Amino acid sequence: MSTAETRAQRINENCDIIWGADSDYIIDAETDDYEWYLCFVKKVVGGYPGDILMMSLRAGGTLRGVNWIAC
Repeated sequence: MSTAETRAQRINENCDIIWGADSDYIIDAETDDYEWYLCFVKKVVGGYPGDILMMSLRAGGTLRGVNWIAC
């Protein structure tokens, strides 16, 4: 399993703990040559993506600003 898959699995497990395992979550990660990345977590409501629950920003391997932000 790749690092990205491991990270996504860990995020999904944390979502199950925080918001309940009875829901599905969409984990959308966007990257630019792995130097910058954004990750958004959305809960699936009625078969459609809901509002953004959390987001993260990482740059150059070090955190800038806030790691996870509740939306």
